[in-house]
Parts: sequence; C-alpha cells; structure tokens
Amino acid sequence: MIQLMQPPATPPLKAIPPARDRLQSRILVWTVAPLIYFAGAMAVTESCLDIPRISSFHQISIAVSLLFALLVWRLKAATPAAAACGGVICLLLTFSPGQTESLHHTALPPLIALFVLTYAATRAGRYRKASAGLAESRKG
Repeated sequence: MIQLMQPPATPPLKAIPPARDRLQSRILVWTVAPLIYFAGAMAVTESCLDIPRISSFHQISIAVSLLFALLVWRLKAATPAAAACGGVICLLLTFSPGQTESLHHTALPPLIALFVLTYAATRAGRYRKASAGLAESRKG
C-alpha cells in the first residue's frame, strides 16, 4: 500500500524574507519590463518603416507572438503583464536581425520548447508541493 507523505506542521521558510522577495520582484519588473516593451516597439516600428507594407513573415511573427502571450495567459502560466512581456520577447526573437523569412530559422522553436518544459516542470509534483505548503499560487 502506498503511504502519502504528511505535510510538515509549519511550512519551511524561504531564504529571504517575503517583503524583500516582493520588493526585488517589483524592482525587476518596473525596470526590465519597460525596456522590453520599448525594444519591441522599436523592432516593429523599424520593420514597418523599412518596407512599404508589412511582409507576410512579419505579420505571422506578430500573430504568433500574440497567440503565444494569449496561450500563456489562458493557461494561467503567468500574470497578464508577464504574458505580455513574454509575447514581446517572442516578437523580438522572431524579428532579430539576420533571420530569414521563415519562423523555423528564428528563435521561436527553442522558445516553444523552453515554455513546454518549464510549464511541465512547474506542474510536476504540484500535489506534493501543495501538501508540503511549498506550492505557489495558481494565478501565475
């Protein structure tokens, strides 16, 4: 018979205090996110100004990036703001200089693999983590 592991009486504490953890997260978000959004806006603006009309490759890149962000948000793998950042990063990786007009030759396939692996890894053992008091909120 399989015996379930009993949760400890008190959950283990993190290495840093919760207030400091939240402060570090906020500082990171409020400094890095605007830079990512600015870089994304510049990449789209440059590609739109270089050519008379947006190429089908750029249209597909924008659509894939939006769908990626929407998927991440709908799966509750991230907050809406984090999903938007991920979508902009996806766009930047597909718009990177020197890329051919094919999504297969961009950083998109490794990005998709990274998302699938991290999503699976964070969901693995969720019941065990929750019973030990170590699981994070499901809100992203």
